Amino acid sequence: MPLSHAIDINSNAIPSFHHLSQQVNEFREQSRARGSFAMLERDLHEAFAAAERACLEQLLEDYDINVETFRCDDKTYRRVSRSAKRYMTVAGNITVDRSLYRHTRNGETTCPLELNAGIVEQFWTPQAAKQAIHLVIIGDRPRF
Repeated sequence: MPLSHAIDINSNAIPSFHHLSQQVNEFREQSRARGSFAMLERDLHEAFAAAERACLEQLLEDYDINVETFRCDDKTYRRVSRSAKRYMTVAGNITVDRSLYRHTRNGETTCPLELNAGIVEQFWTPQAAKQAIHLVIIGDRPRF
C-alpha cells in the first residue's frame, strides 16, 4: 500500500515551530539570569525535542488513511477501529490516532499507517529502530 506523501508547510506543525521560536527568544533573554550554561543547554535541548515530537506526531498521522473502506490487491478492507497508539521515534515517544482495517470477518487487522511509514514491530519508526539496533550491537560487544 504505497502512499504518495508530501509535506504541507501550512500544516499544524507550524505552531510547534512558532512555540519553539518563542522559547528560544525567552532563553536568550534569560540566559545570564539562569546562572548556568548547562541549564540553558539542557532546557534548549528539551524544547527542540518537544517540538520535534509534536511535528513527528502530525507528520506520522499523515501516513494513515481514515476512510470506511478501501480496495487493495482486489480485496476490500473495512475499518474496524480508530484509536490512539504509541510509537517510539528518535525524539522519544509520540502518540497518534490510526485506523485498523480487516478484509475478512474476524481476520487479521491491517494498519495502513504502519505499512506506509515503515513502522518496525508495530512500535519503532524506521530511524528509531536503526538506532535501537545500533545500541543493542554496542551493548553486546565483549568487554576486555
